[in-house]
Amino acid sequence: MQQLLQMLLADGLLQEWEDTDFDLPFLLRAVALIRHGALTAGLGDLRRVAKWQTRHLKLIKACLGEDLILNAFAEDYHNAFPWEKEKSLDLLWGALLGNKIEQVYSYYNQSTAFYTRVAGLKHSCLSEQQISKLTPEMSVIVMPEWNNPVDPNAIAVLSPNGTKIGYLRKTLAGIIASRLTVGVQVIAEIAHVLPEGFDPNSRVNIKVKLGSDCSKPTKVTKMAMLTVQIIERRLA
Repeated sequence: MQQLLQMLLADGLLQEWEDTDFDLPFLLRAVALIRHGALTAGLGDLRRVAKWQTRHLKLIKACLGEDLILNAFAEDYHNAFPWEKEKSLDLLWGALLGNKIEQVYSYYNQSTAFYTRVAGLKHSCLSEQQISKLTPEMSVIVMPEWNNPVDPNAIAVLSPNGTKIGYLRKTLAGIIASRLTVGVQVIAEIAHVLPEGFDPNSRVNIKVKLGSDCSKPTKVTKMAMLTVQIIERRLA
């Protein structure tokens, strides 16, 4: 946050703000969260902004790259959470992205790298101590569960030692599963883990990378590989 504030001050992006601009703290935290890959939590803070003005848009554009803004919009549009009863951000995305807003429809079908959350943390066997050891850039295992009785497109996310953290949300897993069936490879790493107090479904955030040659090695233990092999046999 300190680096973010220094950048904004140096670029003169805080000069237009007054002491009575009470939306600024929400906007700053949203930007900081999104920059760290915690998009869903950031979206929650964006919804707390009471009235959008030009200076809000300038600050977001200066702090977030276009693809990161599109990634955040994709998480919002493709049901990262059921926002039906929440404040809509559609006008914001239109103002930020212009004609490129249409890319959101096929974002996950075409993107080679994006941030998303891991759902189901509250159902995992991980203790808070274990969760605290999930650090940025740590490789995690992304494993399809083709014979999952609830969702044949389910994609589990496992820690480096093979403990299940949770799953990709259903709407995203279906898209990724279809890409895997045509030979696209996938790897993932921890982007940011939020502390207790945040919604469990938004705490663990990962960066997913897809392509024909995702060659970055995943550092996992022998026990993790054995766990994966056992699960694959059970699902076979």
